[in-house]
Amino acid sequence: RSFTPSEKEEGCKQVFIGNLSFNVDEDTIRGAFKDCGTITSIRFGEDRETGEFKGFGHIEFEETEATDKAVAMAGTEIMGRAVRVDHTTGASNTPGRTPGRTPGRSFTPSEKEEGCKKVFIGNLSFNIDEDSLRGAFKDCGTIAAIRFGEDRETGEFKGF
Repeated sequence: RSFTPSEKEEGCKQVFIGNLSFNVDEDTIRGAFKDCGTITSIRFGEDRETGEFKGFGHIEFEETEATDKAVAMAGTEIMGRAVRVDHTTGASNTPGRTPGRTPGRSFTPSEKEEGCKKVFIGNLSFNIDEDSLRGAFKDCGTIAAIRFGEDRETGEFKGF
């Protein structure tokens, strides 16, 4: 089958990767795409209820040119599966938009109140832990505390 990638949006630094083996890990993806450019992050799609891997993910690169090299790898076999690779569109690349939101529904952060020292972080992986979150925000300043949202009855993590 032939593959025609979607149109690349200006400044795009992220690609979608699909048809991944359910045994794939971040190191395997980093190794496969290392020649494309500097990878800044890899996120795997997970079921919201179970946290199970859904066979796809996103790779974010430092430079936009790396996405062209990554998309050119569409059809490359990784762990015995021909992977789909395409430019991301809409919410993932647009400043002021939250990934995963329906295109057209914009996100505008609220105004910071005087003395505010807290932030809300939503849409977190159900496998996140405090150390990972601290690592992701280490360059933002000293983190005094982290509080994860939990269901009042079950105590289960709610993704924020």
